[in-house]
Amino acid sequence: MLNMKLPITILLLFGVVACSPSIDSCLDDGISMEQVQTYIEQGRRDELLNQLQIRANNGEAAAQYFLGFIYWAEEPETSFEWFKASAESGCLEGVSYLAQTYLDGTVVNKNEPQAFYWYLRLAETGDNNAMKMVSHMYKTGQGVEKDLAQSREWATKSWQ
Repeated sequence: MLNMKLPITILLLFGVVACSPSIDSCLDDGISMEQVQTYIEQGRRDELLNQLQIRANNGEAAAQYFLGFIYWAEEPETSFEWFKASAESGCLEGVSYLAQTYLDGTVVNKNEPQAFYWYLRLAETGDNNAMKMVSHMYKTGQGVEKDLAQSREWATKSWQ
């Protein structure tokens, strides 16, 4: 039987990385967690959602992330779509959420190649936990072709 993990991973890496933005924290880009919490505490949730929606539709990664954050408990599918948009816009926090969500399979169907793709993107930013996860995924062949040399390389990077 043909193992589809490797071709899918290669397609993901070459097809998306070439056009993907760099990954960086988006929590202070235009709006902060404190501002979001203040709106909610003041009972101005609808006003906040309206403002974030406009900004998110214009491609602002922080607004996309915060919409994901706000919808997380009550509308997980909507939340996922906003987190995904933020990740695709280069939001570090969105990438982290997406990687874990694809691995867990709680909100969307479990998709280990996608989880690996997003963990690798996160690991490339220097995120220590993501480096450990990439090492583990290479070691076990979870979402990617098993590769012990790559596993050791990422484990070594995580220790530095």
